[in-house]
Parts: sequence; structure tokens; C-alpha cells
Amino acid sequence: MLKYPVVFILLSASVSIHATPLHPSKFIEQAYAVALILNDGDNVTLGFSQFNPSSVISPHHSDQQQQTELDVRRELNLYSLPLKWQLETQVLGFSTQLLTQVSYLKQTQKVLLFDQVPADNYTEQMKTATIGIKLNKPINDHWYYQIGLNSQYMLYSSDYDYLSEQSSMIIKPAIDGVYVNNSSNTLAINPSITLGYSNVFGWGELRYKLKAQYFFGWALSQPNQLNKINPETSTINNTIKTKFNMFSFNDVEQSFYLKAQRIDLTGDSKTPFDTNHYYEYGLGFLWDMPAQTQWLKNIGIGVNINTGSVISGGSVVIYFNET
Repeated sequence: MLKYPVVFILLSASVSIHATPLHPSKFIEQAYAVALILNDGDNVTLGFSQFNPSSVISPHHSDQQQQTELDVRRELNLYSLPLKWQLETQVLGFSTQLLTQVSYLKQTQKVLLFDQVPADNYTEQMKTATIGIKLNKPINDHWYYQIGLNSQYMLYSSDYDYLSEQSSMIIKPAIDGVYVNNSSNTLAINPSITLGYSNVFGWGELRYKLKAQYFFGWALSQPNQLNKINPETSTINNTIKTKFNMFSFNDVEQSFYLKAQRIDLTGDSKTPFDTNHYYEYGLGFLWDMPAQTQWLKNIGIGVNINTGSVISGGSVVIYFNET
């Protein structure tokens, strides 16, 4: 008898053996869509030292749901290195910024399908290299708009270890080489447009950003059984951030930082996130570096909380050049 539904996709989109499963192409498209969302630091902050704040934010959450969401966060490992360069030459009146990013996303799971047998091991990996450009232009002293275009090259692989005779005999013939134990690579484009606001007051600083972006990809290679893989998703991000001045010492200014944002999802990312929108909140302390430290604007530490998605939960985060 099956003990749990089979969990096969990044962020644990559940596919029951007795239900109509996802088409293999859609399965991989959703994996790419999730990686595109997670790789964008504006959309999700995972951090470390995961904890579950749901009992405070949503008292009606069940204990099982809280534990499931926290387990998903602990299964995810995301490493990212973004680099940005501000160009001195303007393009059509826009200030120009070039950016690159390399990232590695991994999820490991124990999949228990049958009673009194060892759980199977399942691992998904996504390696992404991004290059892009942002064009920024002020509307007035406080408002601005920004146009961006990124391109991502993505490598996906999955590895499923069948650790019981039942899994090898019943599950493997249905999924091996199609849903799992396969690989693919994809080229994606990511246009975006942003409306932003920034203002400095005597008490601190206030920022607001409305960002809409679209992702679409083409598979360059895919499992032999699949003919077409085209991941597609989009997000709308509403974010407000504020800093409250505290004190300064040795030209380093300390402030208290607050963030609140709503992220709306469409396309292939809705199912794995188990929602069409979710919220993130953050608070912490920032230390602004002296002006002569050009490469380091600020550092800090805080707490980030995600609610309303399959990765609901909290984590401790380190801030680096937080804007």
C-alpha cells in the first residue's frame, strides 16, 4: 500500500500514482520555472537556520502542513554569485548597468512509497548562468523606471535511487528516463519593466518598487522521449522597503530595516509553488559603509518570512548591498 504521494518536482509538486500525472515535458518545464523564480533574489529569500513562524502568522495552519513546508525549505539549497557593473556612458538617456550571475540550485528528498521498506532518494539540480542589462531613467527627483533584459543558460538533471525491491519493480518502469534520471539544457530570456520610488527623510529612507517580468525558454537538449520543452512563467512583484536611522560610529551608520512584498505568479510556476501569489516579510539591522568603500554599500543581518506558498517559513539572512 502506498504510504505517501510521490513527490517529484522542485518544491514538491505532488503527483499521486492513482491520479493523472503531469506530462513529462510539463514536469521539466515546471522545474525550470521554479529555478527561474528562485534565482531572482527579488522574488524569494531562503537564508539559513530555517524555522517555522506559521503559528504566529497563520494560527489555523495544521502542524502537518507547517512541518511539510519547513521540510521543503530545508531540502532546498541555493548558491548564487551576482556581479554588477555601472557603465559611465548613457544609452538613449538611460543609465546602464550590466549584470552577470551564476547559481546552483539543489533539492534532495526522501521518497517513502511503501510500508516497511527504505525510502528512495531523489535529487534535482539546476545550474544557471545569467547575463543581462538594465536601463534606468528618472521620471523626477523620486520616481524612476527601469527596463531590463536577461538571458539564462540552464542545465537540469535528476537522479532517483530505487532502494527497495517494490520501487524497482513497480515505480521504475513507469518513471525512469522520462520523469527522473534524465537531463536537459535550456536557453531562456527574461524581459522586465520596473517602476520605482525612492526618498530620503530625516528619520530614514523609503523605497517602493513595482516590477513585472516574463520568462520563456527553449530546450536545447531533452530526453529522447520528449519532443518539446518550453518553460514559461511571469511574476509581478510589489515591494516596499524602509530604513529607520539609529546611530553611527566610525563613519558606519546603523539602521533598522523593514521589507514587505507580494509576488504574483502565472504560468508554469503556479503549480509547484501551490499558489498564484505569496508574501515575504523581512526585518533586521543594516550597517551602511563609508562612501569611499565603493564595492560595499552595506551589510546586515535579519529575519525573512515567506507565507502563502509551499516554501512558507522563516530563516535568518545575511544582507549584502541591500537596496
